Amino acid sequence: MTGSIIASGISVSLGGRDIIHKADIKIAKSEITILIGPNGAGKSTLMKALLGLVESGGDRVTFDGIKRHDITLTQLAVQIGYLGQNTKPEWNMNVEDLVSLGRLPHQELGISSKSQDQAAINAALNALEIQHLRKRKIEAISGGELALVLLARVLAGKPKYVFADEPLNHLDVAHQIQLIKALQVFCKNGGGVFAIVHDLTMAARLGNKFALMANGKIVANGDRQVLNTQNLSEIFGVEIATAKFNGQTIFVPK
Repeated sequence: MTGSIIASGISVSLGGRDIIHKADIKIAKSEITILIGPNGAGKSTLMKALLGLVESGGDRVTFDGIKRHDITLTQLAVQIGYLGQNTKPEWNMNVEDLVSLGRLPHQELGISSKSQDQAAINAALNALEIQHLRKRKIEAISGGELALVLLARVLAGKPKYVFADEPLNHLDVAHQIQLIKALQVFCKNGGGVFAIVHDLTMAARLGNKFALMANGKIVANGDRQVLNTQNLSEIFGVEIATAKFNGQTIFVPK
């Protein structure tokens, strides 16, 4: 599976204030791209702009070579699974029914059968190791379990790309690792991931491509060398040191 999402010159103004200024970014299949930056840098707005959820100007965005404006929202929903920040279901349905909502774009376009839908739902539950929650009501599971269920809903859509806004937020370590592994498997199977992550150590563990953002601009992007102490200290405004433990890089503010 080859292809990429390429965006150049994204600018967003909200309430008369410039939020994003001529941002360029690339999200490739078989890669996990992590967007890092301080609060208020414009990270969530950039993600939404890529998806067309907020209006942007002066930009060019292509999905596997096709201009974003030539793709309907339903077609885009088949290609990209979006895991928003602090998402909470409105209804107390059971887990399997919630995960099944990831199949709606396929059903709307008439490109899926009931057997294909059920196979995709089962595969998503298996990917997150939450088969045992299948018949549980949403209000009867923990917040960490709900985070896994919401990602399962995204994966049930069989997207080419997953966009995740702070997917590790408020999760305990065990659930963080479980979610990271699921995204890494998705990537190994040819999918592309674009995620916003605040925990620098977890970001380094999850990603293989990185983009650093500050004041509405992408100030650095590339491979792991982007996560150096100079870059990170500059965008966060505090001195950050690194250390190695069991082959993993740990980031510590001084």
